[in-house]
Amino acid sequence: MRRGFTLFELLLAIALMALIFAMALPFGLEFYRRNTLDAERENLAAVLRQARGRAMANIRETPHGVRIAPEGYTVFEGDSYAARDPAYDTLFPKDAAIVASGLAEVVFSELQGNANASGTVSLESGGGRAELHINYEGRID
Repeated sequence: MRRGFTLFELLLAIALMALIFAMALPFGLEFYRRNTLDAERENLAAVLRQARGRAMANIRETPHGVRIAPEGYTVFEGDSYAARDPAYDTLFPKDAAIVASGLAEVVFSELQGNANASGTVSLESGGGRAELHINYEGRID
């Protein structure tokens, strides 16, 4: 009696594994896309909270803000990105596959941490979307 697998049995096993993989792939890609969007949303929220915290701590007695651009997020000191001192900028990279729209700049007042703008930043990638809301009191959620 011979032991082993026939060629047909091996091909059948490979075909079944390929079918299972093909069925699971869309779920895995959706999970990855959603996880990437959620991570980018939390990254942006952390950057905004850092700028607000620096403004409330009254570092260099000036407002602090965040500029949201395609290349990343810039924490700056000053009343606006255009009037800032670039020597104090901190750049945080953004995932290039994610497109940000909505608010492009938020400045937090010193000591109180109030925001100069209220609105939503939308992050989009591959049909998925995540939003981050900011109000005039500086609340970020």
